[in-house]
Amino acid sequence: MKKSRIIASALLAGVIFIGAGYAAWIDNLNIKSAVKTGELNVEFVDTATLLNHKYPFGKELELGDKYVKSEVKMQDSKTVTVKLDNLYPGTGLLYAARFDNKGTIPAVIDRVEVKFTKDNQLLKDNLVVVGGFVQQSDKGKIKDGYIFPTLKDGLFRDKIYLKDLQYNLNKMLEGKRLEPGDYITLDIPEELKPEIVNVLDEEEIKGFNAAEDNCVIMGLPSKVGNNLKNQSAEFEIKLYFKQHNQ
Repeated sequence: MKKSRIIASALLAGVIFIGAGYAAWIDNLNIKSAVKTGELNVEFVDTATLLNHKYPFGKELELGDKYVKSEVKMQDSKTVTVKLDNLYPGTGLLYAARFDNKGTIPAVIDRVEVKFTKDNQLLKDNLVVVGGFVQQSDKGKIKDGYIFPTLKDGLFRDKIYLKDLQYNLNKMLEGKRLEPGDYITLDIPEELKPEIVNVLDEEEIKGFNAAEDNCVIMGLPSKVGNNLKNQSAEFEIKLYFKQHNQ
């Protein structure tokens, strides 16, 4: 994983000479300055897997249920791992994650990388992935927010699948600046929820309450065929940051 870069600013220690007349007297004033660099440090601090949907036959799902074997977790403070297993048409999962700027200087999202550690082209081509982000200050003030996909992209119908996740995350997050103490949650801003609802309705992915549910939503459309049975995939989401003046 790419290490965070450090921006350094140092105070110069020097000696000031004070004199009078023809050097009738000389005194030395020594200035000793502590040198401390700023720290660039953004970390994932929380993840969660939420199941608020029901199996098509009306059975309410629970974590650990034999019908759902999926999870999202922090592999370390810089990487989130997502596992998808045993999904069914018309159902999906909610994934939540949050990352904080714990450093002492502003940080800018350089890029997002989605790396498949267990690849599956069928799921990449058919699994619908929608979501958004909300950026807040350390006081809880909302500073920014957006969604993916969005009608504004002009690629609405072509960019809604797992294979497009890296593209969508970069389009949404690249260049976003986090001041020290700022944090981002993968939530859907209230005013943009109708666009996400349209995607879920068109793909017939049921069980999500648009008024309450946020996070990243991953689901299989009801229309997918039997070739999607017993499919699984695993991938990592890594965020790379740079100092604000680069």
